Amino acid sequence: MKIPPHTANIEPNRPEDGEALPRFGLFDVLVFAVWFGVLSGLAGIAFLRLKGFIGGDAVYLRCHTMWMSPLAGALVMGVVGLAVLPVIWRVSSPVAVRIMFVVLASLSFLSVLVLESARFDRIHFSARLILSIGLAVFLQRLIARRAQAFERFVRRTTIGLVLLVLILTAAVGGWQRLKEHR
Repeated sequence: MKIPPHTANIEPNRPEDGEALPRFGLFDVLVFAVWFGVLSGLAGIAFLRLKGFIGGDAVYLRCHTMWMSPLAGALVMGVVGLAVLPVIWRVSSPVAVRIMFVVLASLSFLSVLVLESARFDRIHFSARLILSIGLAVFLQRLIARRAQAFERFVRRTTIGLVLLVLILTAAVGGWQRLKEHR
């Protein structure tokens, strides 16, 4: 079967020679969802803290925010990843990585853009959505040639990100208790 030139970068999952290309499965989707969810949660926290430091706005975050925001991000990304899973199963692994990256990175960028509603009040939600999709597509183009390397990077750093959230949660909670006992 010849692939038309305009779709040459999309490889079907079952080539003619009988060998199935590696598939992007449920576990891969969940790993990507956790990675993007934790990153978007931490980015949201960092954005709010940076807003407080630079803008002078009083931003009060409870110690539970450190684990609740990444967890909520991972859950939202997991639901969206499961919704995209039937599409992912039909394409080869490198293309699946690119699709998952665009979908989950768009949500990550959108979550940070929605947080900053006071300063971007004049920007409509649809403009924020288009901006987040554009940023995700741009970054996807950068990783397109190294999709397998990016997939390995995500697999290797997911546990580290989860451990970072646990350590930050313990540190912030410990700091709060230390301040209470003084």
